[in-house]
Amino acid sequence: MMKFKKMNTLKRNAMVILLQLMALYGIAQNNGIIKDDSLNPGYIVSVEIDKNEFSINGNIYVKFTIDFKEDSLQYAQYDEFKKTIGPNISVSSSGVGSEMTQTKSISYVLKPKNIGEYIIASPTFFIHGEKVKDSVKITVSNTPLNEEEENEAMFRIFMESGVKPEGTYRYIVGYDFGYVEIYENRKWEFYKKLTREELKLIRKTL
Repeated sequence: MMKFKKMNTLKRNAMVILLQLMALYGIAQNNGIIKDDSLNPGYIVSVEIDKNEFSINGNIYVKFTIDFKEDSLQYAQYDEFKKTIGPNISVSSSGVGSEMTQTKSISYVLKPKNIGEYIIASPTFFIHGEKVKDSVKITVSNTPLNEEEENEAMFRIFMESGVKPEGTYRYIVGYDFGYVEIYENRKWEFYKKLTREELKLIRKTL
């Protein structure tokens, strides 16, 4: 009986290790996002896109986010698209005790030039001698946009291209914490942490 229990324990441990290895090498694929983990073993680019099928007269909103400080980056070329907006860059920082973390997002609104299947690649981020990048596969068809989709596309452009003069502040408010960002040099940067008193005043206006 003891040997039988030990064998079951070994099988369970082996299964846990196998699942961990599968997660590590990015076997799963979701939402058309194409992983290339050979290029980024220690860092990840998150890809955010509305959907994977678009109309030729629609707009494609895509955002790439990293949670590390890169040494340098190289922007991707989107020859098959017209760049309606972008690159828009947003950088935010947060800290717990003496540990600080940074998140950078780079977003675009792209308009397809032709129908077909395309790969939208992220910028390539360089850190500690490694290249970090990702991509997403989309399909563009002749299907026209309906009224709701047209309104949503126009609203997305309004959000992304809204006037943001230098020195504009943006407040990010959570339940217990909040902070302020300032728009400078065409990107959002961390400005200050909000106090509990300031959070209370802001919530009264919402």
